[in-house]
Amino acid sequence: MKEKKKPSAIRTIAGLALWVVVIVLIFRACNKPNTDPKAIARKNFDKEISAETALFGKFSNDATGRWRRYIYWAPNNVADYAVDYYKAYFESDDEVHFAINKHFKTTTRITKVGNLLSVAIYEYKEGEENDVKRIPSGMKYAEYLVNIDTGESEQIE
Repeated sequence: MKEKKKPSAIRTIAGLALWVVVIVLIFRACNKPNTDPKAIARKNFDKEISAETALFGKFSNDATGRWRRYIYWAPNNVADYAVDYYKAYFESDDEVHFAINKHFKTTTRITKVGNLLSVAIYEYKEGEENDVKRIPSGMKYAEYLVNIDTGESEQIE
């Protein structure tokens, strides 16, 4: 019977080097930076309002499919950044967004009307973020129209 030859040291090192290259390539492919402009805008917006934790998504009982919620904990109000929020999170101009600030206990509704954003701030009521039939439930504090091009706002209520 023939004896098996032991691989040479060079062959062993070359094999290990090949595996290292493969692992590095896989790691790089899995950790590509996100180049999606919308994802970058969202990340920048979250940083801008100091929302270390933010949850964005749809309402489970929304029959229209156009209502969105943004739940965050930060000492800043989305209303002050309405244009930036619009650019980061609106996929369509017929959407209705509700930003729930758990820090200030407010709910801000943002909708697009022509070239303006209608921004209304309400008192937050516990659990309203889970039901389109209940949001917003609290008293209205104020309402603004914000020009998307200039960022200028005018209080209407």
